[in-house]
Amino acid sequence: MGFLFEIPRCRIPPVPWFDGARHGEAWRRGGRLEAADTLLTLSEVSLGLAGFAGIVVVFGRGRGELAPADSFRLLALVGCSLGTLFLSLIPIALGFVGVSEPALWQWSSAILIAVLVPGHLFALSRMRRDAAEIIEVLPVYLLPFGALLFLANLAAQACNALGVGWSPSFGVYLFGLLLYLLFAAIQFARMLFVRPRVS
Repeated sequence: MGFLFEIPRCRIPPVPWFDGARHGEAWRRGGRLEAADTLLTLSEVSLGLAGFAGIVVVFGRGRGELAPADSFRLLALVGCSLGTLFLSLIPIALGFVGVSEPALWQWSSAILIAVLVPGHLFALSRMRRDAAEIIEVLPVYLLPFGALLFLANLAAQACNALGVGWSPSFGVYLFGLLLYLLFAAIQFARMLFVRPRVS
């Protein structure tokens, strides 16, 4: 005895960025779809961090201006969070205008470098200006490790952008975004639990 009714099958219309016929077997396996989902998740997390930073500032500050250390940490947190948000959406935008792999990840890594280097130079200039106050709230023992991660990320993104050493891939670009998000999360946690002596 058969079923009284049959659930109709629906076909999801193709989206230009996820058209397997245009971009080969890797696309048909869903790799690009998974990359887009991952990037959108990162953008949501980074936006949430930036929003929570605003709440911490509004409810956690006293009268007057922020202390230099808190100002630096807030700037670093918001900069890294919004930077991750922007950089997470870049490959999606490039995909919709017709850039296909591997050029998609080459352009994405090149844009990440263009954001990464000026941002870190600006942070270093702020650290030099208010070094005494900022050192109070930064984990000094982690600074060499952070510098090493920055240089490794810069080298990896440069290789990804130039196609040197390996075929340009989403994984290398994702690694760079995760480092940005990790730094923002560390700053957020330390803003909650580590306060400067003079505020």
